[in-house]
Amino acid sequence: MKLLGCFVLLMLTGCVNTVTEKVLEPSDQLMPERQVLPEYPSAAFSQKISGFVTVSFNIAKSGQVVDLKVVSSEPTGVFEQAALEAVNQWLYPPQGTTTPQKLTLYFRH
Repeated sequence: MKLLGCFVLLMLTGCVNTVTEKVLEPSDQLMPERQVLPEYPSAAFSQKISGFVTVSFNIAKSGQVVDLKVVSSEPTGVFEQAALEAVNQWLYPPQGTTTPQKLTLYFRH
């Protein structure tokens, strides 16, 4: 089953800002066993900047995130590093094959 349009609201601990995840193109219903939330960059938080980062990656047979890259972001240069560092730590259940994923993380102040 595809998760197109599925939204998961994730609150960052101790902050009033949120990070929302929208799964864009999963090949089937996959949820990470371990999901690390991105840290809201302090400069963006203090300036009340909101934005998004769309990333694509593959889930290896082992369940690790591989081939992680930024597809698009707005504003450029603000949230990319936080998104990459967080998603790179995600761990999925082991897969029988490499599974492509694409998702967008929304940073809202």
